[in-house]
Amino acid sequence: SVGLSHAAEKITLANFDVEEGGRFPFKDNFFDVITMLAVFEHIEPEKIAAVLAEIKRMLKPGGVFIMTTPCPWSDKLLRYMARLGLVSAVEIAEHKGAYGQGDIASYLKQGGFDSVKMQFGYFEFFLNNWAIAKK
Repeated sequence: SVGLSHAAEKITLANFDVEEGGRFPFKDNFFDVITMLAVFEHIEPEKIAAVLAEIKRMLKPGGVFIMTTPCPWSDKLLRYMARLGLVSAVEIAEHKGAYGQGDIASYLKQGGFDSVKMQFGYFEFFLNNWAIAKK
């Protein structure tokens, strides 16, 4: 994975594997917003809570985490579309889980987010979830 930071008009690229565990290479309360768009499903399920705890640590007070992930019922459709060459077969094969909004909320809580500060919704004809959690 690649992390970006913006400080004094410079961008820093930091390569690290979010599943390796340990501390991400950013300070506490560093980011206003962190996004994880179509990434959640690529993380080993047993490592998701630790990744989310690190995201919460790096967010400034009042900071926002925004994520998207396919809905569980779209998995078969995505796999069929991959066989037809309409979406990346490699990317779909790398999916390690499919999550509904209840699952996402549970992982966010395990990562230290407050359920009162979470919002959820769907997009692309209910095939994908979005979630927002505030610190």
